[in-house]
Amino acid sequence: HVYVDKHPQPSQADDLPVLIEDHYGSIDIQPIMNISAQHETGDLHIAVYDFGSPDNAHADAMMWVAIGRIDKTGDYGPDGVAWKAAYRPYLSFKLSDLWTGI
Repeated sequence: HVYVDKHPQPSQADDLPVLIEDHYGSIDIQPIMNISAQHETGDLHIAVYDFGSPDNAHADAMMWVAIGRIDKTGDYGPDGVAWKAAYRPYLSFKLSDLWTGI
């Protein structure tokens, strides 16, 4: 498991570890989306990869991506927040489809 929080690195901030700890043992895409929004991280983009279980040899590997958007003045929407990736819909892709060109 690898994560880097939004703070300059190295970071001693504990806000992200606390959010992750709240979901320990049950982290899948829904908690990750919630954690990203609560941590207020992901302005430009968020990418989440799940390479599946070791027993399944990556057959179930998935990727989710959320893309932020700016207006012509460089703002993330009228309130400066709503269009950040952390608050936008996620697209999901089966990695085997991406790798094989389906």
